[in-house]
Amino acid sequence: MNSESPVPSHAHPYLRPRTDRDLDACVRALAAVHERDGYPVNWPERPADWLAPPSLLSAWVAELDGRVAGHVGLALRGTGDVAPGLWSARAGVGPDATAVVGRLFVAPGARGHGIGGL
Repeated sequence: MNSESPVPSHAHPYLRPRTDRDLDACVRALAAVHERDGYPVNWPERPADWLAPPSLLSAWVAELDGRVAGHVGLALRGTGDVAPGLWSARAGVGPDATAVVGRLFVAPGARGHGIGGL
């Protein structure tokens, strides 16, 4: 008989849809990323708005140990986005049918758990 207690499900990272209640935690994680890695290059005046641009289709957060540990968004192409045009030309679809992955980051203290791959 194994005497070890089972690992709680929240001990492993998981991805879920982001809610408005997550934005403060996302901003804190983003600030840690900015301080360590310089992303985003220019710190936004309103970071919560930066995480929720008007072109956003959906966003998800990664949780680890019950805390927001990462973020990713999917948005329509914006002014100056080169990648959607290049990808859509290669795929043979219009650029309006292409979405952009962005606002992708993992808090420095949560790295090494496969969160970026989620």
